[in-house]
Amino acid sequence: MCRLLFVAVVFFLPYIHGRVHHERDFTKGENNFVASRQAELEMKLDTINRQRRSLQDSDQSASTVNELHATQFDLKNGTSHNQALIHWSGNNSNVIFVLTRKKESSYMGKITHSTLWRSTDYGETYKQENGKFDETAVLNSYYTSPIDKDKAVFVDNFQSSTRIWVTSDEGVTYLPYTIDFSLHKIEFHPTEPEWLLGYDQFSKKLWVSQNLGRTWVALHSHVTKDRFFWGVKDVENDVKSKLIVHFEYRDISVMPQRRFTVKACYIPSCGDAPFQKQYDALGRIDMESLNVQDKYIFVQKPGALQKLYVSYKRGPFVKSKFSGTAVEQSDFHIVSSDTGTVVVGVSHDDLACHLYFSDERGEKFLLSKPNVRYFPRKVGDDFAVSVDIYEVKGIKGTFIMNVVGPEKQNLTEISWNNGRTWQGLSLPTHDDEDNVCATCNLNLHILMTQTPAGYYAPLMLSKESVPGLIIAHGSVGTTVEDLPHRFKVYMSQDAGVNWYKVLDKRHLFNLADHGAMIVGVQMMFLQPVRKLQFSNDFGRHWSSHYFSKKETINVDGLLTEPGEYTHHFTLFGHKNFHDNWKLYALDFSSLVPNHCTYPVNYANRTMPNVTSCVLGMKQTIEVLKEDANCMVGREYKRYTKLEKCDCTNADYECDYGYVADASDTCIRLHDQEGRIDNVGDYEYISDYDLLHNRKDDCVGGYKNVTSGYRKVPGDNCVNELEKMMVQKVACGNGTVPSEVPTTTLGWSLILLNSSTSASMGSNLHFTVRKSKVLWTVKRLSPPDHTYTPAETSEGLLIFTPEQPGPYLVKASKLPTLMNSRSVQVNFWYPIERVKIFRPPVVQVDTDYRVYSTVTIIDGLLGTSPLVGDLLYYWSSHQSNKDIFDRNAPSNQSNSAMGHPEIGQYTLEVKVKNDISEKVAYEHVEVKKCVHVVELKVNTSAIINGTSITGSWITEITRMFQSRVQNVFANDVDKHAAMGFDVYNDTKIFVAPTLPIVPQLLFYSADGISPTCDQLQDIATEYNQALNDAFCFNIGTDDKQLQIKVCAETQATSSGMSGGIIALIIMIIIATVICGVLMYRRYGSSHCSPAYFRVASLARNGSARSHIVRTRGQVHDDRNPIVDEDEFIDEELDGMESIGGELSNGGNGENGLGTLEFRTG
Repeated sequence: MCRLLFVAVVFFLPYIHGRVHHERDFTKGENNFVASRQAELEMKLDTINRQRRSLQDSDQSASTVNELHATQFDLKNGTSHNQALIHWSGNNSNVIFVLTRKKESSYMGKITHSTLWRSTDYGETYKQENGKFDETAVLNSYYTSPIDKDKAVFVDNFQSSTRIWVTSDEGVTYLPYTIDFSLHKIEFHPTEPEWLLGYDQFSKKLWVSQNLGRTWVALHSHVTKDRFFWGVKDVENDVKSKLIVHFEYRDISVMPQRRFTVKACYIPSCGDAPFQKQYDALGRIDMESLNVQDKYIFVQKPGALQKLYVSYKRGPFVKSKFSGTAVEQSDFHIVSSDTGTVVVGVSHDDLACHLYFSDERGEKFLLSKPNVRYFPRKVGDDFAVSVDIYEVKGIKGTFIMNVVGPEKQNLTEISWNNGRTWQGLSLPTHDDEDNVCATCNLNLHILMTQTPAGYYAPLMLSKESVPGLIIAHGSVGTTVEDLPHRFKVYMSQDAGVNWYKVLDKRHLFNLADHGAMIVGVQMMFLQPVRKLQFSNDFGRHWSSHYFSKKETINVDGLLTEPGEYTHHFTLFGHKNFHDNWKLYALDFSSLVPNHCTYPVNYANRTMPNVTSCVLGMKQTIEVLKEDANCMVGREYKRYTKLEKCDCTNADYECDYGYVADASDTCIRLHDQEGRIDNVGDYEYISDYDLLHNRKDDCVGGYKNVTSGYRKVPGDNCVNELEKMMVQKVACGNGTVPSEVPTTTLGWSLILLNSSTSASMGSNLHFTVRKSKVLWTVKRLSPPDHTYTPAETSEGLLIFTPEQPGPYLVKASKLPTLMNSRSVQVNFWYPIERVKIFRPPVVQVDTDYRVYSTVTIIDGLLGTSPLVGDLLYYWSSHQSNKDIFDRNAPSNQSNSAMGHPEIGQYTLEVKVKNDISEKVAYEHVEVKKCVHVVELKVNTSAIINGTSITGSWITEITRMFQSRVQNVFANDVDKHAAMGFDVYNDTKIFVAPTLPIVPQLLFYSADGISPTCDQLQDIATEYNQALNDAFCFNIGTDDKQLQIKVCAETQATSSGMSGGIIALIIMIIIATVICGVLMYRRYGSSHCSPAYFRVASLARNGSARSHIVRTRGQVHDDRNPIVDEDEFIDEELDGMESIGGELSNGGNGENGLGTLEFRTG
């Protein structure tokens, strides 16, 4: 294990920097590209010579400028600590905290030792603080108040995190308090510095303290992790708004006990707040979907389609409607909600992602851009879709994003008007690109920090304190470049209108002195550095300076005081894996001797300067002149001016339900049927009727009717155009009900719906003409039940059962009941998600089996009693061809497959029941030869079959893959001469069946290197290496139960390439060591446990609603909290960090500055 982690750290440390979850315990990531990296190193000298305006990497160039004041401090607490958190206390503070910790690779990643360091002189010197704590104290995390930098809470590991240490004087003194629960997360109140919410993820209880942690009161049980929020001042419509807490919890009073709902209550007694009536009317919601963002509250409702519901300014919840598409919603990523519109990325089951902008209320969304680049991002226990889009700070309504072009290339586009129009970036100046093509543009890396090629790409950077300035990595071409030697650094001073190149290759960046000081450190693979680059003219000129005179280090991050007001930086890193942490206090004031003067060094600029007015206003910002070369100073206050403009056509767009024609006139969509809005909604009126003819719209004989246009959300223009405004028209007393079908002969029972099948939660409407009847309903499947429902009005029955299944609705004619009519109807749960499970690699011309799982509401498995009969349509096709191999429809959830050619194939399954259908896709790689070794699994308890959901299998597959890689850690290069890499050329497959039989797949792509016979020998050798069982533990959320899972090789192995000799050997070995394995499996400490929690049914199922919190919101990355998910294994967790993001330590938007980084 240690050797594996050391190798991982050597590969990845130069690329990881500033973020809240900033880690260095990585597995393999870039090793497939050694040749490219070597080329990068060889190009070093040539690249440096090409850098702009004197980036000369020599002692002479450094001596031509004033000396940088740099002070080095080594955290000499031993080399065993593998994690560190750095936190700059706040604005106008010279205090910096550093917490170093030792996290064990086993025991659920427990923190076993810690050291707290504190500096009071901007990082020049640090003192150990451990003497201020009890000798048994082991600090695992800390939290700071967003409004009072003096107050912080440190969580101690003492007796399962039941002790905290509190400071009210910025770390001068600490007071200990023992608490009655295990504290895993703290949420400070936004306006009351001593009010805290505390969460215990073991008991899932939410607690509250109103005296900075001295005493606590339990608020509620079964609260969902990370889904609790303080109320928002001036939005709650309540004089006691600061006492309000919103949270999501599991309602165990109803069955099944996987129903989630929401509560708004007053602390500390948790009495209902007025908004609770809106939550009650809303009913159940999807797990982990509550999201409170200022004046908006978002949730998702369970159903055939995951539906987004929104409450605006704490009004009733309304289902958000999305126009411009006819595909189903899958996941949501709320990008922004602070520019007068809600920006949402919606991924769909057709493997696409589209970007929408809403009206001010967040209810009606218009398609802004289809086919937006998106990628999975880890959120808690799951992966959620993230849109590759960036909201430029300081310039309202400006967004930069990457879209997927017609040839699958990634193109960068920008909008300055809240997504109304988009355009490509202009070509940069000062670039030395040769032969720029006619269709080339500047394309940038935005949020997707791990490129498809496996390299780290730094995040885009902008600051509220420096409006208009953007720093990004990218390249000029037809797509975003993935290889780092092609990366260049570009800047814009006018919110992305114009760009210029400033440096080559990757750099860490940060700003200070209101943006007048820009510091960059080059990121070079396996090359520690001791120099940085400095610019005082917005990147037009750079000077090189030593931050270390005596040694080079791997730089992990660059931090400055929040707000970017001073000239102080903290740079931190390490020399090697076994060395102490090194911190450098950097003072750049000596490099800029002159102080800026007003008005000589300043100018006023309009941003963005694309038209005279943008979003109905003209924004004038005071900026420092490029040639000022001076220091701004802490006391500077930037001048900005906003002027509202008269409305023009550019301030309007087509309203919901309308589309622009060829003449750019908005015309109504004629009731286009789109699954995104209409599936499962048993409404008898169209979207147009909902917009125009709602009865409650008629007030005083008039109602509002759209003109087909709406003002662009967030637009502030004045003197609106009359033709674009909402029109008032006369209205009557409502609409006339539709004519109900009747019969002329006798009497009849009529089902008004168009189908005899309906989804659970929906209504079926029955009516009887020409008779009075007694209604009875009988459930036709066990458990049988007959009951008499009540009519809603004479002759009309609305039927909604509590359980799925077939029902017989019977109307018996009164008074004799001798004459009756009946209709059989069915109520089923809709299919919410289908997932395919297949071996990641298979052998050509060899049959294999693929599986699918069906998930319904609350993450339940889609079994026949819940969904009715399912029909599966399996097919496959080679990814670069349009020839499909289609299997006949089947009622089986698995199917046999086989492929005649080497290459990539796409597997598809469509699953249907009476009321819904879903499609799933997966890819499989077909290789020349594949050898399969089956693992034998023993568990300490019986695993319930209902636990085998798609997400459960995905998680357990990852754990098997991780454990197997640990076993093979010492043999990484053993067969390199044959062209075999044990990491890249082995896969794990676990089918969603019981008993669990993991398959270890060894493969050779071409059957030449290695040959198929060599591959069989390699598989046999590694098969023997797996004779010792490896173990890990799984658990459930519903029960505090840990199930021990141990795996070893089977007594036999199967191979698509043969292997009789290996079979005999394995039988002999298994027989000899059987007793040892049984001891190790159940009693020995030899099995290094790696814990992770898996829900019994729906931990990561489709009911998990991916509403991702907006980047930069105070709930997201404000606090220096790490490892909220203690089950995460090192190898799995490390890969997440590559896609990390800059924390508020870089942004300083909330007065905090925090970074975290790890080794091993």
